[in-house]
Amino acid sequence: MSPRAGPTAPPAARPLPGFRPAPDQPGYPAAALEGRLTGRVLVEFRIDAGGRATDVAVAKAQADPILQQAAVEIITATRFDVHDRNYDASDPRPFYASVQFCMDNYCGEIRPFPGYERDALIIGGLSSPAARPL
Repeated sequence: MSPRAGPTAPPAARPLPGFRPAPDQPGYPAAALEGRLTGRVLVEFRIDAGGRATDVAVAKAQADPILQQAAVEIITATRFDVHDRNYDASDPRPFYASVQFCMDNYCGEIRPFPGYERDALIIGGLSSPAARPL
């Protein structure tokens, strides 16, 4: 009888190169704000020679599908510095970013996925105040 394999460990975090959000970077989805949805999404991707994310996919999520799609859109819109020392075009391993969606500047229990703390992006949403009658 052979020993049972345990759960596979996540791949070792590869440090992200420097990055900058696009001027039209997507943010917290309106439907997620209205529903006060929060969560975290681990996104896997590669970076092409022009600094654009390719092969972007959700690797793991503890978030509503609305936030999962938003995380993919955010990473896709981000531009990465291919001149950064953490970028090596010959390295075939993908990059990972833990995207956290937090409400009202408070993340509480929403933490980056373990092992990806250095490469976390926090997307904050502000809930609108309750409407006041006239």
